[in-house]
Amino acid sequence: MKAFISHSSSDKPLATIVYRYLRDAGVDIWFDRLEMRPGDSLIEKISEGIENSDFLLFLISDSSKSSQWVKKELNIALTLEMNGKGPKVIPVLIGDTEIPTIVADKYHLTIGEDGSGSKELISAIFRESYILDIFLNTDDLTVDTERLRNDLYEYSRSKYKSLNIRIENREFNSKIRSIVRKASTDATYEEHLTNQIKRASEAFDIELPIYWTNLAELIKLLTSEIFENYGKNLEAVKTCTLAISRSIAIAQVTFYRKIRPAVLQDDAIKYGYGGIQNFLERNSILLSLSEDKLIRKIGEVNPHERLVYAELVPRAKMNNIGSRFYITASDDDFQLLRMQSPPETIIFSYSWYTLCLPQLLDRHLHWTAFRKGRPLFELEYDAGFKLAAYAIVGLA
Repeated sequence: MKAFISHSSSDKPLATIVYRYLRDAGVDIWFDRLEMRPGDSLIEKISEGIENSDFLLFLISDSSKSSQWVKKELNIALTLEMNGKGPKVIPVLIGDTEIPTIVADKYHLTIGEDGSGSKELISAIFRESYILDIFLNTDDLTVDTERLRNDLYEYSRSKYKSLNIRIENREFNSKIRSIVRKASTDATYEEHLTNQIKRASEAFDIELPIYWTNLAELIKLLTSEIFENYGKNLEAVKTCTLAISRSIAIAQVTFYRKIRPAVLQDDAIKYGYGGIQNFLERNSILLSLSEDKLIRKIGEVNPHERLVYAELVPRAKMNNIGSRFYITASDDDFQLLRMQSPPETIIFSYSWYTLCLPQLLDRHLHWTAFRKGRPLFELEYDAGFKLAAYAIVGLA
């Protein structure tokens, strides 16, 4: 989904807030400070940006109503919309500004001068999709599975053909950054420890939002794949609930591994965030396990079942990373795999969705969020969630 932010130069600070909020929600934004280069034809680049967008967000203020460039952008968008060729125009009032006559017949949204209310823009942009909110405990990030299952059931009964995932995490991110700020100025810590905290956390303002953005996008792909396979029924709901819960559990170990050098084990309690301690302690225990034991625990694998580390490669050219993960296999299955049989001869859809893909998702998440540091839509990234896209090439 691509959106164009039309705004006056005096509203640039607010437009930047809106841009960052939408970017962190997985929306591809055309924003002049990113798209324009010295010497570019303004009208040509702007027209191209508007034509290639699904939505134009018209930030309405006293200054934008008198801006000639904003009027040009709005006229281009409205003309294209009228001809069914361009973006849908969404008027966004800033504070108590009056709506101009030219868009008075459109349903509008209102945001504060500080960007408050931007959450409503997500519902407007993803208007053709079911918005699935995944609720995590704001302290320890445990999943509310009962609520998740009920919301997935509502989606299965809806007429929506697609869905979008939203994970509310800003409060948790804020707590982590607060702990880091206090620790980095704590006079009781030795200088080398303070420097470690500062180095490890210097990009948290970028990395943490991107992590959650990409996690939500990958879970959307996972969920869509499951419903496509099963149809919109109870079997899909049950499989999705389990797959999402396990994906988040595995991904949180990766998240903990990233913040561990900056958030010391006792800092949460020390600075008044006792609830965070539950998250730190739980994931510290999980991280201490070997990889196979971690997968056994989160994947609820029977201790007597054989766990095999399989490597897959794309059958066709795909823009993604190598894929290795654990699967359960009997002795007969193991022999089939050693003969490089196709994955589908041993990996059935249920285990693919509930055991394999949560591991695959975590590998993609680490690579995109902490190595590339980019939202998935900027990478034109194919996560490769379809089993048929792969071939097994090795075992361990």
